[in-house]
Amino acid sequence: MEKQRETLFIKNMVCPRCISAVESILVSADISFSEIRLGEADLVATPTDSQRSELEGKLISSGFELLKSKDDQVCDQIKTFLLQTVNQLDFNPLSQNISDILTHHFAMSYSRLTQLFSRHEKITIEKYFILLKIEKAKEWISYGDLPNKVIAGKLQYSSAAHFSAQFKQVTGLSITEFRQSASKTRHSLDKIQPGTHSH
Repeated sequence: MEKQRETLFIKNMVCPRCISAVESILVSADISFSEIRLGEADLVATPTDSQRSELEGKLISSGFELLKSKDDQVCDQIKTFLLQTVNQLDFNPLSQNISDILTHHFAMSYSRLTQLFSRHEKITIEKYFILLKIEKAKEWISYGDLPNKVIAGKLQYSSAAHFSAQFKQVTGLSITEFRQSASKTRHSLDKIQPGTHSH
């Protein structure tokens, strides 16, 4: 009789290092897998209850979490997709509105996606995307010499003025104040939590 395969959906997998970490956890829990991707692990067979319990504990202690519901899975996939999108803006500009891109990628209406996301994460998709873009802007500003207009263009703001206004709204600092700030408080993009501001 063929073994029952299963795909696990795992929260907080956002970078290649996460894939390596989850791989190590699965190996240590003696769970066989065929492939691991961001947010997902294809298992060769359904784990026993004791294996699953051990796996959940190890994932949580490493900052991950098994996603139970389909809605949880979709929300986490949206976050991962937006994170990757912002990280690629420098060399892969958006060809259409983020709402259209998400609708196409997830084959769901944007109203359904944003309703799901807002209910689970207590923030709209649009506001979360703004937080990610502002954090990316902080990264580029910290490098030193990029003018505001260039950064605004990379992040696809309609103007440098719009970018500057949004930057101050999110961070509480003007771009000039941030440039002059000694600490230049930044957060890793994968640590941006929906529902919290990145002050």
